[in-house]
Amino acid sequence: MIKKTLLILILSTSLLPLKAQDFLVVTGKSVTINGNTSFGRFACDYLDDEGDTLVFEAGYVRENPVMDIVLPVHEFGCGNKMLDRDFNKTLQSEEYPYIRVKVEQFFLEDGEYFSSLSLKLVGKELLMEKLPFILEESKDGETILKAEFELNLKYFDLTPPKKFLGLLKVHEELHIKLSLALSE
Repeated sequence: MIKKTLLILILSTSLLPLKAQDFLVVTGKSVTINGNTSFGRFACDYLDDEGDTLVFEAGYVRENPVMDIVLPVHEFGCGNKMLDRDFNKTLQSEEYPYIRVKVEQFFLEDGEYFSSLSLKLVGKELLMEKLPFILEESKDGETILKAEFELNLKYFDLTPPKKFLGLLKVHEELHIKLSLALSE
């Protein structure tokens, strides 16, 4: 009898945090990598309309990632074949065909969304703690949860491409935008 009572008590207290959680359904993901060259700007985009469910709770720390996003490098579009080829070569897509983004923790704190995010690129991992996400409405009325951050290619031991005997150089700093489309 005591074992049953103890088991019921443990189960009921372990289910209490679930009542305080918010659930958001992700209907699509997009990543844009913006960069600059000595002659102008470029943008490489990835779009995935596969859905996921995110669970949020203020101050809650999970042992497993909330989302594990695998981005095939060859599916990024940079606007033309030459840029696509340079993007794939720079990110060593033959040896490392995927960029992996793990949303480690996602939480709501004082009405704002934050995440600890892990980015794995060319075999190296970068951890960003308490990355802010902004909830906004897109031009077509879609609700978006968006994070933006800067990334330096040197951190990943990557060399930006040079063209035309070094006249066209890609700068080392990249601006990354991660957008999660949410259902109403």
